[in-house]
Amino acid sequence: MCAKKTTHTVGSGTTIADRCDPPGATTATTVSKEIAGRRTVVLTELAEVVAPRRRLGVLSDEPDNRILEYAEAGEADCIVTGDKAMLKLGADEHVRIISLRQYLDR
Repeated sequence: MCAKKTTHTVGSGTTIADRCDPPGATTATTVSKEIAGRRTVVLTELAEVVAPRRRLGVLSDEPDNRILEYAEAGEADCIVTGDKAMLKLGADEHVRIISLRQYLDR
């Protein structure tokens, strides 16, 4: 999901992987449980915990509706996804739904 009109940065030009992964790890490196755990901790530190205020039934896939609910509760600007049904919807009343390509091109 897109951050609400802000971009979370880990530090001056560093990525989450830079902050978490051991020296020498590459993007081709299989992520071990230890690295996955470190990344989870960092993402948890950056996250804002929200609770949906209402239940949605916009999409036929119920887990997709939960994503919309949390995006709305977190006041996200957009959801970045590859899910065809969500992309076809394009937006609900509170949040835009865009592809990774659209996000990178903006």
